[in-house]
Amino acid sequence: MLRQTAYQTSACAGFITSKIQNALEEIRTRGDYLRPRDIESPHKFEKAQAVHLLGFVYATTPVPAFIHPMVLPRKDENESLCVFADIRSTGSYDKNQHQFTLRNKYEYMMSVLYAGLQEFWTLDNPTILLGLSHLPMAAFSRWLSENIVRRFGLTPQDQMTISVLAAYFYICNFTTEKFNDSELRRYVGMIARATFVNGETILGIIEKHERLENIDDFCLAAREETGNVRLDELNKGLLISIVGSTWFGNSKELLAVALEFPPAWLTILYAAYTDKTYKNSAIAKMVERDKRPEVDSFVRGLSALFGN
Repeated sequence: MLRQTAYQTSACAGFITSKIQNALEEIRTRGDYLRPRDIESPHKFEKAQAVHLLGFVYATTPVPAFIHPMVLPRKDENESLCVFADIRSTGSYDKNQHQFTLRNKYEYMMSVLYAGLQEFWTLDNPTILLGLSHLPMAAFSRWLSENIVRRFGLTPQDQMTISVLAAYFYICNFTTEKFNDSELRRYVGMIARATFVNGETILGIIEKHERLENIDDFCLAAREETGNVRLDELNKGLLISIVGSTWFGNSKELLAVALEFPPAWLTILYAAYTDKTYKNSAIAKMVERDKRPEVDSFVRGLSALFGN
């Protein structure tokens, strides 16, 4: 089953969200929420019609803080799907003026983009996001392979193998279907473009792994395909720890989710390309190598999904 939200990833599997969802249901019923168009910001993402913003806590319905977008499904045909983003930490609400004032536009942008991508993931074909650009896959592959190689002191051959597996893992996060021959050839081509590894070598690495369903599968494949005993200790917890400091601030949970949920990774990557606030993060420094025309094309393509 394709993961529909961040709360179905390995990182959030134990989260109990019922209290948050029940409180948001009350807010949806009353219409006590904001929309991106209600806030003066350079990042509006106007086409994200299902996105609702929780800008403050109502006295009658306190809502616990949450990091990842919350999806409230339709109860009947007359009700629309809602995606809530918690933007309370990005500004303040003036009850007298009935106005939310932004204090941190960069954090707000990430929250709303993340929610918009969640909406697209839920309502549209997720593989459209896979075909948007080769850069997210290439960056994801480098993110995992370079950090693993640095942590374990691996060889260039091991890095090549892990980079291919990481790119394949990224593709597997978009679909639950077994790949037919034509799809496999197409995905081998995409991995080749992202990793600069020839197709025959790629096929030899991934053909024994019908799917990489989760972080555990990826770690197991990395151990098997490299045959390097140094990777015997590579597991889900260690991998999350290895990448946990590569972004800005207290973002370990977001990074852990990004391993299995593409909307989270796309949000991080967009911010790394567009906002200088994050320029000192390891991910932002890593993607400085990417060619500017390709970066601009990715940013335009992602923005176009939301009318920017």
